[in-house]
Amino acid sequence: MQNHNYYIYIMTNHRNSVLYTGITNNLIKRVYEHKHKLVPGFTAKYNICKLAYFEQTENVESAILREKQIKGWRRSKKEVLINLMNPKWQDLSQEWNIQETDSSTEPMSLCHSERSETKPKNLIKQIPRVPRDDKRDTRDDKKDTRNDSVNK
Repeated sequence: MQNHNYYIYIMTNHRNSVLYTGITNNLIKRVYEHKHKLVPGFTAKYNICKLAYFEQTENVESAILREKQIKGWRRSKKEVLINLMNPKWQDLSQEWNIQETDSSTEPMSLCHSERSETKPKNLIKQIPRVPRDDKRDTRDDKKDTRNDSVNK
């Protein structure tokens, strides 16, 4: 059985006034699709273009449960989660140099791309396991800096 990484992510628009929560097994491709409005619907309508938050798991069931949990939260609780990781609400994908690198750039027909096995070439290594902490400017794969109250 092949191991996959699954990402729960929150994206927003330029003004940070709209939040979208989703899951995928290919974060780079999914962010590219949202930014280029390749999937019609909510994210295209509300100009969702900035990756504000993400977390990673190797278990698809855990990813789905976590996505549902976050989607059930009030906006204020989602903001706390984002602020813990990304207090300046910067686009976490801006340094990824996302480009069309293979022929599989057509939009996915399903919202949850964990059902898609297509992966952009040479980009997956650019996603850190843990986002950069601007205060320390380092990545720490072993430490979970999220507040326990946010995970409940």
